[in-house]
Amino acid sequence: MAYTHSIKKLLNIKDPNVQLAEVPVTKEKKKDQEYLVVHGKLTYRPSCCKLCGVKN
Repeated sequence: MAYTHSIKKLLNIKDPNVQLAEVPVTKEKKKDQEYLVVHGKLTYRPSCCKLCGVKN
């Protein structure tokens, strides 16, 4: 969907393996504070952390 590209650009998400959900943004309320939550997933399981090298 066209707006998912705009959301990724706004949040500076450059990883092509991050896919946003069908309805990527929901509004949630916790302790009288409202938040916009962006829902997505990583499309693969990395074998290890690129920064520290910890293996999955």
